[in-house]
Amino acid sequence: IEVLCIENFTPPQFGFTFWNIDLKSVKNLCIFANYCDDEGHHVATMEAWVYPSSEETDETDLIWNASADGDWNSEVDDNELLCLKFPFDPEMDPADQNFYVLLSVNGALYAGNINIDMIDEINANYDYLHLNSDCEGDFDVFEPTEGSGDDGGDDDGDDDGDEDDVTTTFDDGNDNGWLVSGDAQAGSVQPTVVNSGGNPGGYLEATDDVQGGVWYWEAPSSYNGDFYGGILSFDLKQSSTNSQFDSNDVIIDGGGLRLALDLANNPGTDWTSYSVSLDDSADWRIGNINGTAASQEQIETVLEDITTLFIRGEYRSGPDTGGLDNPTISEN
Repeated sequence: IEVLCIENFTPPQFGFTFWNIDLKSVKNLCIFANYCDDEGHHVATMEAWVYPSSEETDETDLIWNASADGDWNSEVDDNELLCLKFPFDPEMDPADQNFYVLLSVNGALYAGNINIDMIDEINANYDYLHLNSDCEGDFDVFEPTEGSGDDGGDDDGDDDGDEDDVTTTFDDGNDNGWLVSGDAQAGSVQPTVVNSGGNPGGYLEATDDVQGGVWYWEAPSSYNGDFYGGILSFDLKQSSTNSQFDSNDVIIDGGGLRLALDLANNPGTDWTSYSVSLDDSADWRIGNINGTAASQEQIETVLEDITTLFIRGEYRSGPDTGGLDNPTISEN
C-alpha cells in the first residue's frame, strides 16, 4: 500500500514485520487566496486535489487532498493557508516531475499544471503562493475550468470570474499555439519550450538568425476578438542589453487597420513585466510607431476585432535570444 506520509517508526515494534517501508521525499507548497467584492479583500475558502496528470484524475490516482476554511480571524494558520505535498525523486530533473492540481476557490474550480522546479522557485522567493480572485491581479498558475462559474465569493450569483481572460504560462511543456514570426529559429516558426527558469515555471525562447529583420512572438487565435478596454500583459527577457534598437513593440491588426505601440523600456536580462491598456489611453500609432496617432475611433475599430497580435522578441542588433512568459489578454 502506497502511503505518502507516515510516522517515522520501526515496524517490528508493533509486530508488523511484513511491512516493507520505502520512504519517499516530498515538497511542500502552501497557497493563500483572496477574493474581492465591493466591500474589499476577503480570505477565500479553498480545497485542492493533486493528481499525477490531467489524464489521471480518478479517485485511485489522487496523491493529496487538503482544504482551508478561510477563517482570517482564526489563530490556526491551517484555516488560512492551504498546504499541499508533492512526492519527488531527488535523482530526477525537477522540471520533469509534473503534477496536475484542481483548486476550488469559494466553490469555483480552477486547474493547472505545476512541477517541482516551480515549487522550489516559489518556496525560495515567497512563503507561499498568493492567488487573487476578482482582485487586482489574477491566478498566474491556475486557470478557470470550463463552467466553473466563479462568482468571486459574491452572493448575487453573478459569474464575475476571469473565464474571458486568455492566458498562457507554458508550464505544461507546450507552446500552446504561439509562433515565432521573422528571422529566428533557423527559419522555423516553432519556438523552444523551456521547462524551468520562467516567471515562474516554463517559458518560450527563440534565437535570432541575424539576417537583418526583426522577429516577433505571434499569438494564437484564442487572443483574437473584442478586447477593447481590457489589458494585455506579458513578461519578456533578452540575452543581452547592449546594441539596442527601437521598433514596433506591440502590433495589433483588426478591422482592416494596424496599430503599433512603443513601450517605455526594453526588457532586461531578467524577466521584465509589461501591462498595456487596450484603449485610447495608450499611445497607439497607425501602421508603425512613427505613424500618425490613432484616433479613438480607429483604436476601437482594431481592438474590438483583433485578428493578429505580435509582441516583439528581438531588441538587440546582432545575435540574441529572447524569452516570453505569461502573455495574458483580458476583457474590461
